[in-house]
Amino acid sequence: MTPFAPGSPSAAPGANPFVPPGAVPYNPQPAPGNAPYIPPGAVPGPGTPGVPGGAPAPVFPSTSNWPPAPVQADYRWQPAPGRPPAVFLMPPEPIITEERKSSTIPTPEPPRIKEGQEIRFSAPEPINGASGLRQAGNIVPALPVGIPQFARVVDRVAAGLRPSLDEGLDWLQNNGYRSVLFVRAPGDDDSADRKQVEKRGMRYLSIEASPHTLSRDVVEAFSRVVADSATYPLFVYDRDGSLAGGLWYLHFRMAEQLPDDAARLRAGALGLREDRDGSHRLMWLAIQKLLADR
Repeated sequence: MTPFAPGSPSAAPGANPFVPPGAVPYNPQPAPGNAPYIPPGAVPGPGTPGVPGGAPAPVFPSTSNWPPAPVQADYRWQPAPGRPPAVFLMPPEPIITEERKSSTIPTPEPPRIKEGQEIRFSAPEPINGASGLRQAGNIVPALPVGIPQFARVVDRVAAGLRPSLDEGLDWLQNNGYRSVLFVRAPGDDDSADRKQVEKRGMRYLSIEASPHTLSRDVVEAFSRVVADSATYPLFVYDRDGSLAGGLWYLHFRMAEQLPDDAARLRAGALGLREDRDGSHRLMWLAIQKLLADR
């Protein structure tokens, strides 16, 4: 049972049964006459306005004395009159003009190319007679020409694919290489390579290797050559990178005792491609078999 419903025992006598006791009624109606509204159940007292003995009724100012609307507009806020900001101008600077001396001598024209004349560009001259650049007191060899996949292994030892007989071998000779090692397949004719290398005053060396003939003796022979400082500077090459790259991998594993990941990383930069089909794949399988039989 709702305590504020009609007939509720909790409702005060004479009070609105739907309004809780002590709550301010919504939209109260003024009492008859001009007497102020008094909530039901309230006892008039000294604090009740308009009741004898109570506080005087509030008096609100009348709006009849206000000026008309056009006059009220003059009472709106307006900024106080002020002075405009002062602007200081600097004296103008004189314009300085550059005096150029006129010359009666005409500028010489570049030489004209005659019809049918051949144009040749000369290579830059080496510094102090060297075939490279000088940096911090050392001679830095120029970039190799005619040698695919050229890479340096250690100090004074480099590797790559078969150099061209004109530019590649000439570059090795001009940069002071003393020996050239050709890793070739068994039965591969190397007479042209030997002739061109020895023609340029370099020492020619060769080792036969293949996935079918790979053995510990071949690896040890390769390691002896690349570790012999008497052959330095030394350049090692083959035809496609599979033979020389595989021997480099075995040299790193067996002679230098490097772990597998380090040997793979170094041999990959020297030509070994274990993820490639053909001769590279066959060489990699032969390498794994040789290491497993140790």
